[in-house]
Amino acid sequence: MTAVAPEALPDRAADRLDVSFVRVCRSEWTKLRSVRSTWWLLLLAIASIVGIGMFGQLQSARHADGDPYYRHPHPVDLARNTEFGLSVAVLAVLMVGALVVTGEYGTGLIRSTMTVVPRRTTVLLAKAAVLLVVVGLATAGAAVLTLLGAGVVWSAYGRAGASFADPGVVGVVAGVPLYCAAAAVFALAVGALVRHSAAALGVLAASFFVAPAMLASWDGASYLPANAGGAMAGVGFGDSLSGGAAMTLFAGYAAVLLGLALARLRHADV
Repeated sequence: MTAVAPEALPDRAADRLDVSFVRVCRSEWTKLRSVRSTWWLLLLAIASIVGIGMFGQLQSARHADGDPYYRHPHPVDLARNTEFGLSVAVLAVLMVGALVVTGEYGTGLIRSTMTVVPRRTTVLLAKAAVLLVVVGLATAGAAVLTLLGAGVVWSAYGRAGASFADPGVVGVVAGVPLYCAAAAVFALAVGALVRHSAAALGVLAASFFVAPAMLASWDGASYLPANAGGAMAGVGFGDSLSGGAAMTLFAGYAAVLLGLALARLRHADV
């Protein structure tokens, strides 16, 4: 056997110190984009926002002459009506957020990840950061494209659509990617707490779709996560909350869940 000089051995401590947050984010981005389901779900989110929104605007423009509401539509109302596909998009990004972490638990890859990155909280925070950027950019592009396309549709029927110069329109369009990105982090936290894909998706479906329907008549329904998110995006329920209040509330939900997930990850076995 050939002896190996001590200086030729890798310095594991130095390697660990060199694992920066930026490098972990790059690793998480590589893992996220290498999974085919990520692209299919993001494509579904974009297609639902653009496709369903454009279809709704086309139908409204075609029947505008017979509907007094659309004879002189308010630009903010037009902007809100372009986001009819938001519920499907939210479902898609919730699945992306949950599967980012539950997929690793299901395959056992999470053990390798935690071995390479000893600071467990760094891994979860990097996943959250990558999700915020990827989901935010994808849905922001979809929201902008839908609004521009709706303007073309209304122009074809001799009417003015909503534009970014109209007061309040930018806030509505910006609310869509903010809601979707925050929802993805919300789902990531639930997945990190539950650590099982089916269970995490069940919890998310109950929180965002079942509970709002069952508690629609409740006075506090506006404060449910899904309704707060709808108010944040300027669509759906939660009309009693302003956009800023809804954004603060929903971000608070996501932050609390992420904090609980970080605490569990720090103190429990992988």
